[in-house]
Amino acid sequence: MPRTYDDEIQQRILERKKRAEQAREEQIRKRNQIFMIGGIALVVLIVLIIIISKIASGGSKKKNEVPTTTPVVETTTQEPTTVEETTQAVLTMYTTDTLNLRQSASTEAEIITQVPSGKAVTVLNNEGEWYQVQYGDKQGYLKAEYLKADESQTTQQAEESGSVEETTSAVETTSTP
Repeated sequence: MPRTYDDEIQQRILERKKRAEQAREEQIRKRNQIFMIGGIALVVLIVLIIIISKIASGGSKKKNEVPTTTPVVETTTQEPTTVEETTQAVLTMYTTDTLNLRQSASTEAEIITQVPSGKAVTVLNNEGEWYQVQYGDKQGYLKAEYLKADESQTTQQAEESGSVEETTSAVETTSTP
C-alpha cells in the first residue's frame, strides 16, 4: 500500500506530538523531583534551626515544668581593700524545704550539713540543675529546683508569719436502734 504525501505528514505530526508529550512528561518529572528535594531540604533546615535554638537557650524544658521566678540580684558596694573601689553582686536565695548541702553537684555526693526550710543562702555559681552556695561558713551545692529568689515563697516563712491556717472539722454521728 503506497503512502500518500498526506499520510506521511500525518505520521510526522503524530510523532512530533508524541515526542513533545514525552518531553513535557520528563519536564514534569524533573520539576516534581526538584520540589521534593526542596521540601526535604526545607524540613531539614527547620529541624536544624529548632535544634540550634534549643542548644543556644540551654537545652530543652520538660513539658510539665513550672516556670520559676527570676532571681533578684542585689548589688552592694564593699569597703575598698586597696585604692580602687570594688562592686560585688550578691544573689540571695531561700530554701523551700530542708535540704542537704552537698560536697559536689550530685545526689550521690557527701552531705556537708542540712539547711532548714526558709533559710537564706548566697549563690556563688550556677551549674545547671545545681547552685554552688555559701551557707554560714560552709560552701556546697544545693539542687536549684528547691531554691526560690523570693523569701515569701518558702513554706517555713509562711508558717512563722502565721499565714498558714490549720482547719479541723468534727463529724457527729448518731446511731439509731
